[in-house]
Amino acid sequence: MSNTEQVISYFRIEDRINDPCTSFAIKLNTPVDPEEFETGVDISFQMTDTENPNDFEIHQGKIGIVGRNQVVDGKVYDITGRNAGNYLSRQNFIWNCTLTNPTLTAPLTILNLILQNTGISIGLGQTFKSGIKLSNSPNDKGFFGGEFNPKWKALDMLFDAYSEAAGIKKCRWFIDSGNNLKWFEIGTNRGNIRTISNADDSISIDIKKDATNIVNYLEGYGGTDSTIKVILTDSESIKTYGRLEGDNIVDSSITTEAALRTKVQDELNIKSKPIYSGTIKFAGIFDYENGEQIQLIDDAKYKEVIFTVTGIIKEGTSANPVTTLTVTTDESAIVPTNLAENIQAMIDKSAQNSTVATVVQVDKLTNQVLAKSHSSGCLVVLNRV
Repeated sequence: MSNTEQVISYFRIEDRINDPCTSFAIKLNTPVDPEEFETGVDISFQMTDTENPNDFEIHQGKIGIVGRNQVVDGKVYDITGRNAGNYLSRQNFIWNCTLTNPTLTAPLTILNLILQNTGISIGLGQTFKSGIKLSNSPNDKGFFGGEFNPKWKALDMLFDAYSEAAGIKKCRWFIDSGNNLKWFEIGTNRGNIRTISNADDSISIDIKKDATNIVNYLEGYGGTDSTIKVILTDSESIKTYGRLEGDNIVDSSITTEAALRTKVQDELNIKSKPIYSGTIKFAGIFDYENGEQIQLIDDAKYKEVIFTVTGIIKEGTSANPVTTLTVTTDESAIVPTNLAENIQAMIDKSAQNSTVATVVQVDKLTNQVLAKSHSSGCLVVLNRV
């Protein structure tokens, strides 16, 4: 990008934890045709950190759209694209299931197969607990399997299965600016909490405290016939907000009261307190990434609150860039999509075709059906109704 820095009139890079890919847009004012910018061409953005000028980050992606507007004093080009995370939305993944004689596979093996043909690497230092294996039978703890369209759904199920098998809280994953897959366990202090003080170049800090969806009473049921039962409450929350019940947690794979209690307690810990969320804007380019934890140490009202970054936007001009962080205390939350994406999601959901499959095996005890998909040949598990 060094040959065109002087003609960039606007740029925007948006990265949200709920979106597999990072999108970018740049506007070029130039009297000549920038031939290096064409659809399908790889592009890199080198951005210098305002706080540490010797540090920089590189955003990598592929150009998807090139638009040109002829004006009196030259041409204006609008260039947009996405990083390698886009392939997770445009490729499928298959992992055969079974009801008998399951296969046990290390989560790293499955992850490497999911990431094939995407250009995405596993982030430095990212590891799974040793000795953990995932089963392709729904009757086992840590079940993974099915026909995933698109691929990112396989990642969601993989990390859910791993979290269950490893006995840890739910994991969230994201793709960083260098096309590396990273993940973290929610509800944990991950160390190296970054602090934001009044001396930093913040333009605005907008925070909202929301208690409308509090749940402080939860029932959990485990065992094949839901014979294991646990009821947990948060007395302090009830004292302040009254008794607010949540949906029952039902998990037939849990076979002990202790395991069920842990699962219900983890859910209660997240939902029984108000959620803080908002945005923080900085004048300049600042190197934050999704999943990072931050504290507002000079804010008397919020200095004890630990926020998690769930969205990052870097935009503006070379002379006046702005970095905007979306933050929340609810790490299980999804950053709200815009109206167009909500409408598209409804259209996509209504347009989904039913899978045509042949029944291979029926488990009368669990009411599960093993079927072979006609379109892919994948063995998938269905629940009878």
